[in-house]
Amino acid sequence: MLMVFVGIATAQTTITSQVAQGNDDAEERVSNGNMDLGSSDLELTSDGGTNQYVGIRFQNINIPQGTTILSASIQFTTDETDTGSTSVTIRGDDSDNANVFSSSNYNISSRTLTSASVAWNNIPSWNTVGQSGANQQTPDITTIVQEIVNRGGWSNGNSMAFVINGSGERTAEAYNGDSAKSPVLTIVADFTPPPLTSLPAIIPNLNRGLPYIYYMADNRSELYSVAPDPTASPLPSPNVTNITYGGSPIIFSGEGGGYRSTDRQVYVFEGDEPTPSSDMYSIDPTTGVATLVKTSIVPGHVEGAEFYINNDTGQEILVIVYNNGTSGGADRIMAINPNADGSQPAWSSYAGFPVVLSGARSNADGISWNPDTAEFYIQNDNNVDYYTVDINTGVTSLAFTTSAAIDGEGITYASDGTNYIEDEDNVGLGRTIFIVNTTTGDLTPLPNWVVQVMLNRLWETWGREMTRGMHLRPTVMLHIFYRF
Repeated sequence: MLMVFVGIATAQTTITSQVAQGNDDAEERVSNGNMDLGSSDLELTSDGGTNQYVGIRFQNINIPQGTTILSASIQFTTDETDTGSTSVTIRGDDSDNANVFSSSNYNISSRTLTSASVAWNNIPSWNTVGQSGANQQTPDITTIVQEIVNRGGWSNGNSMAFVINGSGERTAEAYNGDSAKSPVLTIVADFTPPPLTSLPAIIPNLNRGLPYIYYMADNRSELYSVAPDPTASPLPSPNVTNITYGGSPIIFSGEGGGYRSTDRQVYVFEGDEPTPSSDMYSIDPTTGVATLVKTSIVPGHVEGAEFYINNDTGQEILVIVYNNGTSGGADRIMAINPNADGSQPAWSSYAGFPVVLSGARSNADGISWNPDTAEFYIQNDNNVDYYTVDINTGVTSLAFTTSAAIDGEGITYASDGTNYIEDEDNVGLGRTIFIVNTTTGDLTPLPNWVVQVMLNRLWETWGREMTRGMHLRPTVMLHIFYRF
């Protein structure tokens, strides 16, 4: 008798997603449907004796439709100690791509829920604030996740949400309380991620159009823009567009940004220093409306960003230089494909990234691409040295030192191949934009009209604040882009 044992190999892929914005976790009072999107914690599911529903949404679930789910759970972190008897039931939002929670009454309980549910009975006591262990982890919720992923309209990269209700109280951190300790969904699925796209060749771009300047300031919710024309009379005045997200003003703590010519949007980042991850938003420069494009685009604070496009092939690369999360050490470079490629969703990293900065410089305060030579440059503040960087390897080489020790907050190239850098008054000329000779390192102050056009409106707004005793130091985030 011949006996043959055949083993079927499975490819296990682990996906994690953390609540990434304030309207991705919410509470709803059972008695009247009132919604709370701004709570600093999540009471599962009684708040001071008031029973409630808790909704939690996770973005960027990169699992193909119909994939077999092997395990899944949600990890909470204790915000307050609770010991009373508590049991809850978990269900899923039975939709292809779960919407964010809104302030409309009953926005959690009115959702269609999965037929699958999981009981989390007799939850152990939560005795230590900040604890995130077995006692704060749900039972396996595979059946719920499987039902959602099996939906015909589910797509790789969609969002999924869960609804929790029951009795008793366990108090977990919410995004608005401590974003780094917000709930985390972990899924183990039976699939092999498709291979990442190889980084396309980067070549000079000789068809760049006319320059146009966009600029922002730290801790402000305005986008400034101007077409630099020193021959105009009168000199051009900047356009000022108020930035809003969900109808409210928003500010961004990331230090990099870029203009994408294919959709004419300005892309900026949120994630203060230090941070475990940064989220990326697009801003419509006409309306000022910001849209969250991707959470956790890189695992750290963004220092600089640049879009590259090959005008012949249409291939795009978003290059981001960022800090190494909260761990310190050398900065990283990430190269990202803004477009979907086969089974790879948009905003996936290219193969082989990130890479670690090494060689002559391991940290950067900005990045820019030379359209004439196709070289990337990074720079450091308060010196300033320029370095070329091979974005394929992260290896840096000293290119030149500028003729004055300026405080460079941003570098960029204009359409004619001229490099510009902005100074925070280190050389005694006030807030100044310099033209940089990339051969000699010589700095030439830009004509005053440009600086005045760019900064007068900023100083008007800061002047009013400083009269109230606020000593803010505005920092221009300078970007010169090309309109086609």
